[in-house]
Amino acid sequence: MKNSTSKPAFYDRTLDEITDLICRRRLLRCEPVIIYGFHFSTMSDLIAARLSVEGGIVSDGMVIMVPPSQQADVESTIRRIGMETRVQQFEVVGVRFWDSKERTVFDEEFGPPLQ
Repeated sequence: MKNSTSKPAFYDRTLDEITDLICRRRLLRCEPVIIYGFHFSTMSDLIAARLSVEGGIVSDGMVIMVPPSQQADVESTIRRIGMETRVQQFEVVGVRFWDSKERTVFDEEFGPPLQ
C-alpha cells in the first residue's frame, strides 16, 4: 500500500523537467500528476462547465481545475455550448510523493512548491 500526501506539490516546471529529475535521481516514491485547467471569460460559461462535472473540481475565480478523468466532460460541455473561443485551457503539472526524502530532493532542485 502506498501512502501519499493528501495533495500533489506543484512546481513551476514542465512535465519534461519533472520526469527528468525523477529519472536522473532515480526517485521511485513519487509520480507526476497532471491537472487540467480551464479559464472562463463569463460566469455563465463557468457555471455550465461546473454543472457538467461531479466532484473533484478545484475552483478559483473564473478558473476550474479537474483531474484527467474529468477533462473530457468539461471539453464536451465547452463544445456542446459553443464556448470554445471564450475558454482557455491549460495544464498544471504536480508531483505526488510517498516519501518525504524525495520531496526534499525536489525542493532542493526546484525550490519550494507553488502555494
